[in-house]
Amino acid sequence: MRSKYEDLMLFFVLTLFVYFRDRTSGQLSLGRRINSRIRREALERIVGEGDRNCIWELRMNTNTFANLCEFLQVQEGLKEDGHVSLPEQVATFLIILAHHKKNRNLQVRFCRS
Repeated sequence: MRSKYEDLMLFFVLTLFVYFRDRTSGQLSLGRRINSRIRREALERIVGEGDRNCIWELRMNTNTFANLCEFLQVQEGLKEDGHVSLPEQVATFLIILAHHKKNRNLQVRFCRS
């Protein structure tokens, strides 16, 4: 018969196993999935809801923004770094230039640390 201590240790080991299995398998935790969704929605509000918001935030229409992203990727070699998508990188840069925003303001907007 197992003691409470053995049960507690077994539970602890199983918890660690599940935690590290999820981290190494590439699955996103709930918090990271929510932040990813918030980032996509923030970018979608700027670029995906028509030219009005895009011009207001980025000072260019959605077609020009898409062309700029493609140009920077193909001609200049800008790449996604695994954490930040290419359109988010470009949008962040343009918002900083267009509105004299600080990086911290955009970290809150795009749920970045």
